Amino acid sequence: MNLFVRLESENKAINFYQYLNNYFNKDMSKIFALEYFGHNCQNYMNHRDFLFDDIDQVGLYIKIPIYNSTIENKSLEWFEILKNFDNQIKSEEVIVLNDKKNMKLFFESRHSIPDNALIKTRSLNGISIITDTIVPPEHYKKYLNQVHNLLKKEKIEYLLFGHLGDCHLHFHLIPQKKQEARALEIYNMLVDYAANLGGVYSAEHGTGKRKRLDFKKCYGDSAVLMIKNLKYKLDPYFLLNRGNVISYGT
Repeated sequence: MNLFVRLESENKAINFYQYLNNYFNKDMSKIFALEYFGHNCQNYMNHRDFLFDDIDQVGLYIKIPIYNSTIENKSLEWFEILKNFDNQIKSEEVIVLNDKKNMKLFFESRHSIPDNALIKTRSLNGISIITDTIVPPEHYKKYLNQVHNLLKKEKIEYLLFGHLGDCHLHFHLIPQKKQEARALEIYNMLVDYAANLGGVYSAEHGTGKRKRLDFKKCYGDSAVLMIKNLKYKLDPYFLLNRGNVISYGT
């Protein structure tokens, strides 16, 4: 079963994640997805009016297994979960996406966000900078507040979306040309924020050439040596993905 839930603020969305995490006894695998659409997403998505009715709202996409139940019973169960979290949530704030038209509109909207952000970046002849950080649940509010405060202070355009169920949201920065150098410095600061709170730089998209220094920040020189030794054991002539993570000739 697929639900889209409109909420009034990011704080309410994080509180709902914490509520669900407790409800499921810290086992978020009981649901298949909990995705978040936050700061500035509405301005970059197609079909905005289908998902939202207020520019200040944030959204959650929840994918729920049915197993031996029925969609009717699961719907009632989840409306009860939502009501127990916040009895001010109205049924019209919940969109059931279980028909082809609604699912098509939702996924077109979801996929349009990074596409439209890239179009904006190209119009500026600039670069996109996207975080992939993950932070432990107990520190996630602090991390998000730190990043929001910094980006707003620096007046850099950005979006926030991603995988709330893993405490793994993507800050997508769209700096103006004159802000690019500072934006790259800020990216490094965001990695530091995550590492200092027990998180890491990459939860989903790996390391590669661009994030080698991020790996070293989070795991240290000893981990770099371990990776080099492992690479040598598996690929002694450094023929595969040459230079991507381990510099050729090291």
